[in-house]
Amino acid sequence: MMMKTKKGTEHLHKYIVEQDNSAYTPVEQATWRFILRLLSDFFKDHAHPFYHEGLRAAGINTEEIPSIQNMRQALMEYGWKTVPVSGFIPPSAFLEMQALGFLPIAKEMRTVDHIAYTPAPDIIHEAAGHAPYLAHPEFSDYLHQYADVAKKAIISSEDYAVYSGIRKLSDIKEHPDSTEAEIAQATKELNDAVNSVTYVSEAAKSSRLYWWTAEYGLVGPMDNPKIYGAGLLSSIGEAKKCFDPSVKKLPLSLDCIETSFDITEMQPQLYVAESFQHLKDVLQELASSFAYQIGGKYGLDEVIRAKTINSIELDSGLQISGEFEKYIEHEGQIIYVKTDGPTQLCFDGHELLGHDKNYHSHGYSTILERPNGADKALHLMNKSELQTLGIEEGKNCELNFPSGIRLKAFVKEIAMLNDLPLILVLEKASIEKNGEVLFSPDWGTFDMGLGEKVVSAFAGPADYPSYGDCENFDAIIIPRREQDEQEKRKQSFYQKVRDLRESYKKTQDIKALEEQIDALYDELQSQHPGEWLAKMQLYELSLQSTKKQDIALQLKQDLLAVAKDKPDLAMHIEDSINLARAI
Repeated sequence: MMMKTKKGTEHLHKYIVEQDNSAYTPVEQATWRFILRLLSDFFKDHAHPFYHEGLRAAGINTEEIPSIQNMRQALMEYGWKTVPVSGFIPPSAFLEMQALGFLPIAKEMRTVDHIAYTPAPDIIHEAAGHAPYLAHPEFSDYLHQYADVAKKAIISSEDYAVYSGIRKLSDIKEHPDSTEAEIAQATKELNDAVNSVTYVSEAAKSSRLYWWTAEYGLVGPMDNPKIYGAGLLSSIGEAKKCFDPSVKKLPLSLDCIETSFDITEMQPQLYVAESFQHLKDVLQELASSFAYQIGGKYGLDEVIRAKTINSIELDSGLQISGEFEKYIEHEGQIIYVKTDGPTQLCFDGHELLGHDKNYHSHGYSTILERPNGADKALHLMNKSELQTLGIEEGKNCELNFPSGIRLKAFVKEIAMLNDLPLILVLEKASIEKNGEVLFSPDWGTFDMGLGEKVVSAFAGPADYPSYGDCENFDAIIIPRREQDEQEKRKQSFYQKVRDLRESYKKTQDIKALEEQIDALYDELQSQHPGEWLAKMQLYELSLQSTKKQDIALQLKQDLLAVAKDKPDLAMHIEDSINLARAI
């Protein structure tokens, strides 16, 4: 039997987009700088010591939004590459990319309105949060191992509904033309999906471990832990809050998968790992509880209740991929399995020629029981041994099984792989068990896959590229907001401030700085009085000159007034004021 050559990663390409660094607006650049300066300062003392080294290793600085291509080049030295994506991508695609050594980075930049925190993926979270520790050997190894485990974790149809709801709500919130009614409707749909979940799937368990480690993890001694989780590394507000006594600190263990999370709220508890090696120990404990390692009845129960496309592997190496419908037991052993709908047969992750989902479009079934008279499994016999049981190409055969299954058929072919039989191609097959029809001659050819035990059950098709998409997720690119004339003037002002700062850093020409500060201050007060982020940048520049302390004082008073009116920004503004002398 011939096998198709395994395809590459073409199915992932649709999620990869172009990043145009020139498209980032001056306001977005100012937002990046504001956040990164605060993060960089706070994490000198509160992040795992590798943080700043990791930023440098990833090619990230505080002054400008990074080029994902440049990050790719920088991180290749550490076995990683980065690829730009837009917003949320399907969990399976994210995990497959990560397992292949690619970090997907959402190219979008959060708005000033979401400067403290955004639940949507953005370049601050992905680049400044996830990337710094990719260069750390132990943590990098954990991420690779996690992806290998999580991509096998069985995801349920309920999980897909929740993910779709999260993605839809995020996309609507980020879309410039969305209405409040659309946001409310998407929120309701997400809540309905969450409330409809009936059990915690393997995929949900693995996502919880990821959340409490790679996203919101602390590491070190319980009385002085340090941050390494990307969710905390990209949110100064939550990073500071996490050290408050009101946030419980619990020793990391597998018990963390019993704790759900809400991406829209600050976390009420966090888990502390002893070390990055500790993460891998907990991960392997989780993996040992998953169907891909257990197989058997447990694995089949998991794939059946998931109601999604999954795979089982038999002790012969044959892999069956589809939506599993039922199985039959006899004396504690699985003797028969059945799928419903398009099914693929594979070996070692390669689709078998002639056994794609179109050929088995209405489902697939096979017998896993040893027939009467056989002293070993059929898949371990040679053709001569099969003949002793009446299984011979070009002849009729009749097999009886201990469970009561009876099979009558014409043997068209014994399909061999690696000199051992893998599939019996049977025509005019009639299979029944105690009066129940398992296969009828008018259903077509019965391709009896050989094997006696289900040794593994895992998520998705065994040969995903050949099977094709089974999640129905479109690749969506989040549109950029159109700029009206007022917006263009505001962007122009931010660019002037940026240009002045960059010029002064190069020339240290205090006279030129002082000449422009006055004009910029007048323009700010007359045309953009509500732009607190612009005031913060001009405040920094004013502090460089002893002659402009009156402007600096007025700007500081304005900023403190904003902090008073907007409690969610107060801490960020006050911290930035304290950092302002260094530009």
